[in-house]
Amino acid sequence: MHIPFLSRTAWAVAVATLLAFAVACGSSAGPPELPTEDDLSPPPPAQPAPQQTANTPTPRPTPVTESSSEEPTAVPTPLSDREYDSVLPMSKIFQGISSTVFNDLSPNPGLAIDGMQSARHQGDKSMVPVIVTLMRYVNRLEVLEEALLTLKELTGQDFGGEWHSWFEWVGANLDEYRPPDGYPQLKRRFLAGIHPGFEQLLQGYEETSRIEPFEIEWGGVAPDGIPPLEFPPSIPAEEADYLESHERVFGVSINGEHRAYPLRIMNPHEMANDVLGGEPISLAYCTLCGAGIAYSGKFNDIETTFGTSGFLYRSNKIMYDRETLSLWNQELGQPVIGELADSGIQLDFFPTLLTTWGEWKNTHPDTTVLSLNTGVYQPGRYFPEDNPNATYYQYFNTPETMFPVWIRDDSLEAKDVVLGVRIGEAAKAYPVTALQTDRVVNDVLSETNIVVLASELSQAAIAYERGDLEFSRLQDDTSTGIPMKVVDQNGQEWNVTEEALVNAADSSQALARIPTHSSFWFGWFAFYPDTELYESGG
Repeated sequence: MHIPFLSRTAWAVAVATLLAFAVACGSSAGPPELPTEDDLSPPPPAQPAPQQTANTPTPRPTPVTESSSEEPTAVPTPLSDREYDSVLPMSKIFQGISSTVFNDLSPNPGLAIDGMQSARHQGDKSMVPVIVTLMRYVNRLEVLEEALLTLKELTGQDFGGEWHSWFEWVGANLDEYRPPDGYPQLKRRFLAGIHPGFEQLLQGYEETSRIEPFEIEWGGVAPDGIPPLEFPPSIPAEEADYLESHERVFGVSINGEHRAYPLRIMNPHEMANDVLGGEPISLAYCTLCGAGIAYSGKFNDIETTFGTSGFLYRSNKIMYDRETLSLWNQELGQPVIGELADSGIQLDFFPTLLTTWGEWKNTHPDTTVLSLNTGVYQPGRYFPEDNPNATYYQYFNTPETMFPVWIRDDSLEAKDVVLGVRIGEAAKAYPVTALQTDRVVNDVLSETNIVVLASELSQAAIAYERGDLEFSRLQDDTSTGIPMKVVDQNGQEWNVTEEALVNAADSSQALARIPTHSSFWFGWFAFYPDTELYESGG
C-alpha cells in the first residue's frame, strides 16, 4: 500500500526518528493511562521546567517500517448506545498509538484499532479530530488503514493519507467534529511522551487555553531545541566582512541605537534575547511564516526572556516566557496558555525592518550587527541564505507550507512577502512587490491617515502617520532604498527618520512611525482573515 502522507515530505518521515531520539534522550513520560468509562485518571506529576539545549542535533529521516503480520488485531464488541462513551475509544486510540511510538517492548496497536472500530460502529464524529491529531505519528500500516477507513466513513471525505488535507478540513469543520471531553489532557500526555519539558509548558492546557486545542501542533523539536541567542555579541559595521550587501537582515532601532540581525544567523535560532537602546527585547522570528517581530522583554513590570516552545499554531511558532512558562502567540504577542492566559497582556513591540545589509548600513553607518561568533554554532555553519546548505533554503524556495494552515486566501501566493500594518482592530497587508513599484503610498486605515514608504529593490517598507498631508517622492531622489526625504502637497520637505517623519524646516513638526513587521501572506492572513489587501495604484 502506498502511504502518501509519510512519503510526501522528508519532515513527515522524520517524525518517527525524532520520537525515538526524544525517548532515547531520557523522556520519562509514557503512553497515557487508560481511563475508565466514567472518568479520566489525573495527570502525572509535572516534570522539571524545560532547559535551553544548545547544539541540539537535527535528526535525519529514516524509513517508517510496516508492522509484522503476526500482530494481533482486536475485534471490538459492539456496544449499545446506552453503554457507549466517547472517552473510552478516544483513550484506546491514544494509548494504542502511544504504545507503538514510546513502548517498543509491549506495543499494542490493536488497542487503537479497537477504539476506531468502536467509534465507527457508533458513528461517533467526535473521534475524527482525535484520529487526525495522531495519524501523523502512526508507524503501523494496519493502524493507518483503520484510521483512513474510519475517517472516510465518519466524514464522507477521502483525502487518503494526506495528513495536511485532513487537518485543514477538520479545522474548517471543527464545530461539527468537536473532540470529547478529556481530549486536551490526553493530548498533553502524548506530547509529554515526546519530551518531558512539554508537560510543564502545557500545564493549564485544559483550563486556560485561549486557542483551539486541536490546532496546537508539535513542530518537530524539543523546547529550545532550536536554541535562542542569549544576548549575542555584536560588532561594528566595518568589521562585518562576512556579510554581502544583498544579504537580508532585520534592522531594529531603539533610542538612537541601531542593530542588524542577519537572517543567515536568525534562521537557525529564530529568537534573539538582547538589549538595544537600553531596552530588553526579544526578536521573535517565525521562519515558517516569515515574521520577525522585536518584542519588548517587559510586561506588567516584569522583565523576562523568551524561548521556543516546540509547538505551532497555524504554522506560527508558539514561544514561552521564562518567568512564568506561559505560552505566547508569536504573531499577536499575547499569552495563550498557562498562568498569564487570562491576563489580557499585549506585548509592546518595536518597528522591525526587513531589508538588506547594504541598505541598512548605508542609512545607519553607526549600526552594530551580530557577530558570527554566537557561542552556539561554529561560524562556518551560518551559511548565506542563497546557499543550498543554509537553514530553510528548500522551504523558502518552494511554494508549499510545511505544516497545515486551514485559514487561507489565494489572492496572493502563500509565501509572498507583505508588510503588515495594524491600527486598533483594523489590519492591512501591503504586498512588497506592489510597494516596490509605488514607493510612496498614501492610505487610510481605521480612519487614520498613513503613508507607507518602500525600497525599490529590497523588501524594506516603513509606515508613518501623515495627518492631513499627502506625500510624494522628491523629484531629485535617485535612491533605490527607502526615500530619505519626501515632500508634502504644500511643497514642504520632510526627513525620514527611524522614529518619525520630521519637517525639514521645523523639527517640532513630526509624524510618528507606526510599528510594523513583514511576513508571508499565508502567515498574516491566518491571524487576520478580515485584513484589507493593498493593490498597486489603489
